[in-house]
Amino acid sequence: MEQEAIWVFLLAGTVTFISVFIQIVSRIRPFQRVVGNKANWVDQVVLIILFGGFSVMGTYMGVRLPSGAITNVRDLGPIIAGLTGGPLVGLGAGLIGGVHRYFLGGFTQTACGAATVLIGLTSGLIRRFNRNRLIGFWHAVLCSVLMECFHMVLVLIMVRPFADALDVVKMVSFPMILANMVGVAVSFILIDHAELREIK
Repeated sequence: MEQEAIWVFLLAGTVTFISVFIQIVSRIRPFQRVVGNKANWVDQVVLIILFGGFSVMGTYMGVRLPSGAITNVRDLGPIIAGLTGGPLVGLGAGLIGGVHRYFLGGFTQTACGAATVLIGLTSGLIRRFNRNRLIGFWHAVLCSVLMECFHMVLVLIMVRPFADALDVVKMVSFPMILANMVGVAVSFILIDHAELREIK
């Protein structure tokens, strides 16, 4: 029962924070120009800083499980940055969040830091392969699930002893996948509505 309450808390915090963040960011010109493929390098830098900062906040929004493991939404910033801004923006946001995570230490520091960087880059490449257009809602949700599964696999591959890595993955995989999935879903709903307002 305690674990379910923690998942609800993480989800509620994620939805609230991402809702406020996207509502603000979707109204600024750099974001609109990036999504519309009309951005200059200054616009891209602005989004890298914003979503990189969001990734750092995602780490601090982490919830400690009864086992001692911490589940978080650090990857959410780079995923959205990549899917909306492309490889450079996704990579930049991922580097900020990933490097910050690395310097926090812990036996998963390298794997978790690297995962955040690679997730940002991969999400950006998905937009590039989609001809620099936003992917659909359900594709974005699927992307978030796959990115978090990749994060868990990377932890299993890189962290030793393997038994400890497996214990961590067992404890955090479901709440992290769920929270990031919901975060991406809310983000794309808000972005779609923001675009409709711009069209009108």
